Amino acid sequence: IQNEPDWSPEYDGCEWSGAQILDFIKNYGDKIKAKVLAAEAVNFQTKYTDPVLNDPVAVNNLDIVGGHLYGGGLRDYPLAREKGKEIWMTEHLLNDEKDNYGLGWDQALVVAKELHDCMEANFSAYFWWYLKRSYSMLGDGELGTIEGQIMKRGYVMSHYAKYAAGKQRVAVSKINNNANILITAYSGQDDITLVLINNGTTAVGGLKINIPVEAKSCEAVQTSTNENMFNLNTSLDADKKSASIELPAQTIVSIRFGI
Repeated sequence: IQNEPDWSPEYDGCEWSGAQILDFIKNYGDKIKAKVLAAEAVNFQTKYTDPVLNDPVAVNNLDIVGGHLYGGGLRDYPLAREKGKEIWMTEHLLNDEKDNYGLGWDQALVVAKELHDCMEANFSAYFWWYLKRSYSMLGDGELGTIEGQIMKRGYVMSHYAKYAAGKQRVAVSKINNNANILITAYSGQDDITLVLINNGTTAVGGLKINIPVEAKSCEAVQTSTNENMFNLNTSLDADKKSASIELPAQTIVSIRFGI
């Protein structure tokens, strides 16, 4: 209903309080013939949506809880989940001259961790601002980029777009609690997928992945500072319920088990 209601910009804008958002959604939300999203606060301040979620009338007029991550706010929102609402991260951008506007692989890994953290926080969607810029997912011809070129951040996003989108996230149990290894897993209609990130400077070899059902196939791709969605030689173990992969330092690997 309003972009960044807690922000007072130099250009035309509109500030709302949590009480005003509650009033609008409670009294007019059911008249909007589309899905209603609130409140897209700059740093996902829940004080703008708690009143709606706690109101027995307004809560039925709200479909999606949304927020941005400028300055923080990346955390689980149990109240929204309790009320059966999807949680969307609807805008964020990381770019700064001091990090060469995010063109390097180290900054792409920052985006990768943020995507992972959003998935672990039970978010259902992640929107980046915006797609085609020299510091974004696709080059625009500025800062030495090529028009339409897929940037490193674009390949990071593609791991989740190809291996997480349209699926249900499922729990992961890690035997080796290496804090540098980040894993999320997803269940689809005919597959189980995982996105793994090694943020550390040391490779992890022989990482065994076990799934609860037999699989028919197994494939994996890898992105690093030198590779983009590179196809890995991966095969199922004899039990058809596991596979082993190598996870080089500062690398993203996505794996799909066909079931």
